[in-house]
Amino acid sequence: LNDTIALTRDLGGQKIGGILSTSHGLQVEAPTRAQWQRSAGTLAKVAETAKAAGVTLNLEIVNRFESNLLNTAAQGLAFIEDTGSDNIFLHLDTFHMNIEEADVGLAIRHAADKIGYVHIGESHRGFLGTGNIDFAAIFDALTAIG
Repeated sequence: LNDTIALTRDLGGQKIGGILSTSHGLQVEAPTRAQWQRSAGTLAKVAETAKAAGVTLNLEIVNRFESNLLNTAAQGLAFIEDTGSDNIFLHLDTFHMNIEEADVGLAIRHAADKIGYVHIGESHRGFLGTGNIDFAAIFDALTAIG
C-alpha cells in the first residue's frame, strides 16, 4: 500500500479506495479478534503514511462472499474507530450494501461523517434501475447527510 500511496500522490490523486483491510475472497471462517486488531493496527500505520502524502484511505465495505472482515457500514465504523485514525473513511457500494444491510438508507445516515466515497451499482451489476435497489431511498439519505 505504501507504493500505491506514493504513486497516488505523484499522480496528483487524493484518495485510495478498495478492500484495504484484509485479503479479497471467500473466507470459510469468521475473523478472530486478533486478526481484526492486527488489521486495524497495520492500517493505522499505513494511514499515517497516507496522511503525510495528502492521501485518504477509503475502506470498501463488501459482501461476505468477497471478504469476511468488513461487511456492513457499522463494522466499517467500528474498524475505523479501532484504528484511531482520522484519515480512514468508508467506501460504500450499493451492490454490496443491498446484500448485507437491512436498511441501506439508514446505514448511510449512520456513517455520514465517515463516508469518503460512494459507488452506485445495481443489485445484479446491470444497468441502474433494472434491479431491485431502492435508489430513491439511497439518494434521499445521501442528500440528507450532505
